[in-house]
Formats: sequence, C-alpha cells, structure tokens
Amino acid sequence: MKKILISFSVFLCVLSVVNLFTDDSWNERKLASVDSTHYNDFFLDDIKPILDNRCVVCHSCYNAPCQLKLSSYEGIDRGASKKNVYASRVLGADPTRLFVDAKTTKQWRSKSFYTVKNEGKDPGLMSLMINLKKKNPHAKGDFKIDKAGYYCPSKKKFKSYTKKKKWLGMPYGLPALKPNESALIEDWISLGMPGPSISADQKLKSIKESNLNDIREWENYLNKTDIKSKISSRYIYEHLFLAHINFKKDFESKDKSAQFFRLIRSRTPSGHPVDEIATTRPYDDPKVDKFFYRFTKIHSTIVHKTHITYELSKEKMNRYNELFNSESSWLKTPEDLPEYGDIAANPFLTFKDLSPKSRYKFLLDDAHYHTKTFIRGPVCKGQVALNVINDHFHAIYVHPDKDPTVNDHSFLLNNYDKLELPAKGDNNYFKAALSNYQKGHLSYTQSKLDLYSKELNNGIGLDYIWKGKDTWNGKEKLNNQWMLTIYRHYDSSTVLRGPVGGLPKTTWLLDYPIFERIYYNLVAGFNVYGNIRHQVSTRLYMDNLRVESEDNFMSLMSLRNRSSYRSIINSGASKTLKKRNPYYNNKLQSNTGIRSNLALKEKDLILNSLYSQYGSRKHNNTVFQTLGHKKKKFVRYLPEVSMLLIEGESSSVHTIFRNKYHKNVSYMFKEEKRYDVNKDTLSFINGVATSYPNIYFKVNEEDLNKFKNDLSDIETKTEWREFKRKYAIHRMSNNFWDVHDKVQTIFNNQEKKMSALLDLNRYVNE
Repeated sequence: MKKILISFSVFLCVLSVVNLFTDDSWNERKLASVDSTHYNDFFLDDIKPILDNRCVVCHSCYNAPCQLKLSSYEGIDRGASKKNVYASRVLGADPTRLFVDAKTTKQWRSKSFYTVKNEGKDPGLMSLMINLKKKNPHAKGDFKIDKAGYYCPSKKKFKSYTKKKKWLGMPYGLPALKPNESALIEDWISLGMPGPSISADQKLKSIKESNLNDIREWENYLNKTDIKSKISSRYIYEHLFLAHINFKKDFESKDKSAQFFRLIRSRTPSGHPVDEIATTRPYDDPKVDKFFYRFTKIHSTIVHKTHITYELSKEKMNRYNELFNSESSWLKTPEDLPEYGDIAANPFLTFKDLSPKSRYKFLLDDAHYHTKTFIRGPVCKGQVALNVINDHFHAIYVHPDKDPTVNDHSFLLNNYDKLELPAKGDNNYFKAALSNYQKGHLSYTQSKLDLYSKELNNGIGLDYIWKGKDTWNGKEKLNNQWMLTIYRHYDSSTVLRGPVGGLPKTTWLLDYPIFERIYYNLVAGFNVYGNIRHQVSTRLYMDNLRVESEDNFMSLMSLRNRSSYRSIINSGASKTLKKRNPYYNNKLQSNTGIRSNLALKEKDLILNSLYSQYGSRKHNNTVFQTLGHKKKKFVRYLPEVSMLLIEGESSSVHTIFRNKYHKNVSYMFKEEKRYDVNKDTLSFINGVATSYPNIYFKVNEEDLNKFKNDLSDIETKTEWREFKRKYAIHRMSNNFWDVHDKVQTIFNNQEKKMSALLDLNRYVNE
C-alpha cells in the first residue's frame, strides 16, 4: 500500500497542469495557445511561476512521479505514464526523454503516456485533485514520494483509488496552494489551459544575438571535416552531451538572464532548424550518412539536480586547439574514423590515436564538471547505485606530466583490451562481470604496477599530485579544481571544490585511465533505461575503480602502513577484498617525507599537507565547526541533508550534511549492517550545497547559540522530537512554502545566473 501513495506524487502538480492538448505537433500550437492581448503571457507570467515553485520541485527529472515533467509546456502536453524509469527490469525499456524520443502528442500516446486534462465538460485529474485537496487540506498520510514502484491511476480509477486515501490531493504531501495561486490555476483551467502565446513562445525559445554569434563560431569549429577534427570533436561531444552549456560573453553581460544550451547531434547543419538524432548513448550509431554537432537552447525550467554547467569561450577554443590540434596532440595520423556502437564503449580503443595526455588534460581542466556528471548524473539515483562510495571523501589527481599511463605512449595501446566497460555488452555482460572482466582488471592492475616500478623507481611524493598548475596557450593558469570533496546522502550526492568538512576516512587518487573509465561507465555508457544486468554490472565495475583509486592514494603512505590502512577502510571485507582486489603495490616507495606509526595519522598528515597547499576552504562554516566532529548522540538523529535558515538583518542559509560511517562499501546489499553510528560526523557548509533538502530548520539570528546548544544536548528520540517541534519545518506546516521560498530566493541570489530550483522529492515525512 505504501507504493500506492507514491503514485499520487504524479499529481503533486498534476492539479496545476492536467489539461493536455492532443494536437499532433507542438510546432502547431495555435490550438493550445491563445494569441490575444488578454491572454498574451498568462501562462508564462502567471501560471508557470506557480508550477515552477509548487510542482516542478518534484516533477522535473527522470524520477518525476509517473514521468509527469512539469518544467515546460511540452511536458504538460505529454502527460503521465505508469512506467517507472528506474524500475528493475529483465528487459531494457524504450527511452522516453522529453524533447528527444518523440516529437508529437500522438507519438507520446503511442509510448503509453496519457492525458491529464479536462475532456469537454468531464472533469480531468487536475480538477479532481484540486477538489480532493480542498476537501482534505490537513489529511495525514505516509508521503514517501521518491520510492520505486509508482502506481499512476487513470481518471477512471481515481474515485476508487482515493476512497480511503483522502491525503492524496495536490500538492502531494505538501501544504495546499495559497488562495491567490489556486484562483489563478482555476482561471487557467476554465480558459482551456492555454500555453504561452505564439509570440511569447517564440520569445521564450529565442537566442540572444551574442549567443547566436558564439554558436555559429562553435558549430563551425566542431563540424570541421578533416579526420583529426572529426575525432577530436567526437571526443568533446561524448564528454559534453550531458552539460548545460553557457557562453562566457553571456555571463559577463549586464543582462540578468542567462541562456543554457545542450550540445547534440543533428541531421541538419547550422542555419537550419535542429533535428536531433535520438540515441541512448553519445557513441551509439547515428544511422545517417552525415550529421552535425549543434547547440539547442534549454527553454524548460532549470532544476539544480540536472544543472551541470560547462562554459565555452574564445579562451576555451584556443585551449582545445592546443590540446587537439598541435603536433603533440596525436600519437599518429588516424587512417580511418573510429566505429560507433558497442565497440565504442571503450574510449581507449575509439580514441587510440589521440594523445592520452591531451585527453587527460581535457578532463582535468574541468574536473569539477566531469566529476559532477557521474556523481549527479542519471546513474546516481538510488541507494544501491550510490553505496559503492563513502559518505565523505576527497578526489585528487595524478599530475599529467608524472602519470606513466599517459607518458608511455604504448601502455594504453597495449592494454586497452583489458579496459572494457559494461556497456559493451548491455544484456550479456552480467555473466562475464564476475569472471572475464575481473581477470582483465587484475591483469591490467599488474601491468600498471610493473610500469610504475619501471618509471617511478625513486618512489612517489606529493609532487606526483596535480596542484592545478598548467600552461594555457603560453600563459600559466591556476585551476582550483585539483581537489574535490564528494558527499553521499544515501541516494543522492554532492561535489564541491576544494577540501570541505573535516578529514575524511578515504581519498581517491585518480590517474587518467581511472578518470576516463569512471566517466564512460557511469555517464557515457550508462543507460538509465537499461535492464537489471546492465545496472548491476555497472555497479560491480565501479567497485573496482573505487578500490583502484583508494589504492593509488595509499601509495603515498609508507609501506608499513598500507596494509593496515586498507584493512581499516574496508573493515569486515578484508578477506573478500584480498580475493577480489589483491593489493599489489607493496614495493613502490613513498618519498613524501611524511611518516607516522599509525596509518590513520599518516593519512591525516598527508591530507593536511595538501590542504595547506590548496589554501582557502571557503565552504566550511566556522560558526558550527565546534559541533562538526563531536561524537555525540544528536548526530544519529539528523537526516542526511538539513538546511538551516537563519533569519535576521541579512538572512542566510547553511547546509548540514550527516556523514554516516561505513565499515566498508564493498557490498551491494545489507548496507545498514555496515554502519557504525557512533562514528558519524557532520559537515556544516555555508550556503545551499545540494539539490535535495531533507528538512528545513528555521531560527532567528539572536537565537542561534541556543539552537546550537539545544542540538548538541539531544540524547534521546524524545529530545529529538522536541527539538524538531521547536525548530523544524514539517512538510505540512502552514509556513512550509514561505520558508521554502526564502531558501530558494537566497539560493538564487547566491548563485546569480547559475540559480536553479531545489527538489523536494526527498523531504522527510516526520
């Protein structure tokens, strides 16, 4: 029955959006749009802000309940589906990406999407949902929105579905719309739920002149016809297909609004309407004789969880030329264009002629972006998908000038067959994942260590780690992305620049082959619509990459501490790890000059040395740092992500992460048995630092010390409940929307042109 409640999140905004149109083309929206003075911008100016702030907060992504995406009028028009994108399935599902996999209402109906509109005088789901909420504004229920297994009722089943569940009105699990909002929505319904007027729609989708100039320049650059340019453009595209791209000139302009774009493959060249080629993966066969890389504007409401940004500029184009068009960019002149399809899942084969160092520098230049794609991308949804990582760790990178795997040009060429990824055999890889891949991985690891022994016979020190320094077009450039901090929040994750929080238990040291494999495993090669075999093999593959990254970091430690450190961070899994991922690197010396008799102490000394070289730790909150690492009982009661609104002369928002301590992250299931709640820690971070608040706390500035003391004094569940009654904002509180709106406004001001909507799918139900 719990699964049934979730289905109604399909309507948490359905009520505002339900009147779908059945015209055959969104490009012929004259039937849906009222182009008159009275209605000119009614949808965009009056209705869409309500949908954005009350509905899109849950209905915007792959896990939008019932796939009802309300971030654009096209999503409203498409409607809802009973199919769950994240379902466990034996067979893969057909993709249903809005704007990509179907172009007309009729096509969406053929893909099992159904209308949520009024049909003539017969009230549709929206009207039914509004009335249900009006009649039962305070009904209590188990509002666990973001769970697998939605049951999405049709209008015919609505009455029986809600007979005993009066709490399923819209907004689902949240307070009712305010009277003025409800009145506007009802007016919209009575008018036939018009979309934007033709002129307003054209304006919404129009592109600034400055951006048009940049687009023309970049499309010309990416569509050069010589073989080297074709291969390098493909490499760029396969790494940017998930990005929300902006142009630097746009951000430097006085215009308050910013425009973002997707880089796609189109059947049509520049100067013509975009005709996107729909493929599941960026390296799938486009099945056309000729295609073109194009930019298409994102006109739907932008939400933070998918807002993974990447900036293009003249400086970036010059950098691409330096990386991909110089004499050192190619190991040899390619004779043929690489193939598409499953074989292209292995980037070490596809781009074998392109210098590994150039590829690695491309990744390092925007390490924060590339890491976010696999930490916040579609693969990272769900507890099992994410329990391969710890709740708090750093990522650092091998210096490209000191990475033997890229400086020995023959190494990857001779070992690419050992580096195959799960996506190569989407349906059949599962059986091989525990045998053939494991053998290949172990063989590769041994080959890499043989190479290290030869090339690094004097050992490795802290200079082996990239500190962000590089030369761009003859000028020295310092990059602040050389150390990242990753937080896991049970079923979502966050990536921040620099060292944030306290000293983590583990750190990843990534070399080029690890970085590239993680990306192609979790992003380019991951199919969110794939079957259970694909999902499991992706998870198992990632386990090896995590261990390899942690083992790389251990190479900085003295030989005597490596074994004990590995046992500590994999407590309870040492025997499994020795069998599955034996540690070979017991000969390579460390010359960091840092030594301690205790493994964890030596790890901390190494990190502190790196922290001092990084410099500023701007994200860390000094107001709460005294609470962050106290092993006190109150920590265990907090959810994974809390946001604290401090109201005063200058109101502010702060993020509180609870970092659960895992004895190990070596297994897919029974995670709760590997917690050590007594070792949990907290990280207090200035500003909004994640997409998914689990709970809001609100306190006046003058009461902040009392808030801290009350929190620190919690020792029992009863005291925790009393603390929440005093400071927390329950999801059904009368002031919930006021607090949420304040948090969102502060976040918008914090991010300026990069602002995006927070997601309420994971707000606690307590």
